[in-house]
Amino acid sequence: MPAANRAPNAAAPARVTLKDVAAASGLSVGTVSDIVNRGLADRYAEATQKKVASLIAEMGYRPARAAQDLRRGRSFGVGVVMVHGFENPFYARLYGRLQAELLARGLTAELIVLASVEAGALREAAGRLSGRGVDGLVVGPVYPWDKAVLGELRALTASGLPVTPFGAIGHLPKVGGVAMDDDAGGAAAAGFLLARGHERIAFLGAYPPADARLGRGSVQQGFSRVLSEAGLQRKAWMLPCGDRSSYAESFEAADAFTRRWIDAPPAARPTAVLAKTDQIAIPLLSALHLRGVAVPGDVSVMGYDNVPESGYTVPALTTVDNGIDARCAAIAASTAERLGLGSGDPLPAPAAPRLIERASVRTLA
Repeated sequence: MPAANRAPNAAAPARVTLKDVAAASGLSVGTVSDIVNRGLADRYAEATQKKVASLIAEMGYRPARAAQDLRRGRSFGVGVVMVHGFENPFYARLYGRLQAELLARGLTAELIVLASVEAGALREAAGRLSGRGVDGLVVGPVYPWDKAVLGELRALTASGLPVTPFGAIGHLPKVGGVAMDDDAGGAAAAGFLLARGHERIAFLGAYPPADARLGRGSVQQGFSRVLSEAGLQRKAWMLPCGDRSSYAESFEAADAFTRRWIDAPPAARPTAVLAKTDQIAIPLLSALHLRGVAVPGDVSVMGYDNVPESGYTVPALTTVDNGIDARCAAIAASTAERLGLGSGDPLPAPAAPRLIERASVRTLA
């Protein structure tokens, strides 16, 4: 229908995708992409090439600009907005791995790290990256408590620019993206400590009880659920530590825990501590040592993230590897799909959290 005759509230026709052409042709998405986007048509019979060309004309498919660029041999840009900065070394590791996975798919990354998660921060970053001519955006890690970012993320995904969010967003199906929930990892850590005889366990890095962030996808959620099921939640010490902590801020929280532990009656002291991140657990080892508390002789310590430094502490830190390599592969593959460059294969499955047992946790008799 000509635009002038279209009803004012009529929805615009849906854009024809590579998957639509593949479905109509009876061919795989990879085959159609080879012919249309990748300059590999000569690998296929002439009849197959003509069939695809005829369907493209009939259905009105237009190849994504990114796919055309790749066919011409030009790599193209993806803006990566890191919502949480590199004060925590886990996020630096995450970005390094993500950049490698994007490059493996012909995508170059342009990075912006948000200075805050206040209203307007993501919108401004996305505008700056769009001005640089990026072909799509990757945004994360996003958590349920990043309310301003989530609101702007929904607007971005509706704007037409391909956006791949990632983070603890499994409860937000309309946002899409790659879910990176850590509930299972927190549960695995709690189960590991219980299996080694620990019943009085502290959690360092806890959110306030009324904070909505606790409800979805957090290490704390999985930890608390397992302790509640074992009837031990009321014995747990739930102690705070900032979201964007530096090592110095983490040490302050760790030292506060250590002083409280020393002052408590021996029968009330936790025998183990699970830190929300390795960035909190590593300063905790130092704080305990400086005040004469032996690890794991007096108290066991466990971290989360498996940052490289965790294997070189004294004692070496027991931690949880949350499968960052597989997560980054899934983010990069999802981004390629949104840009019309996907192979049509299923996205890599998220890896289950993996316990890394080292020397900082002992088994109680």
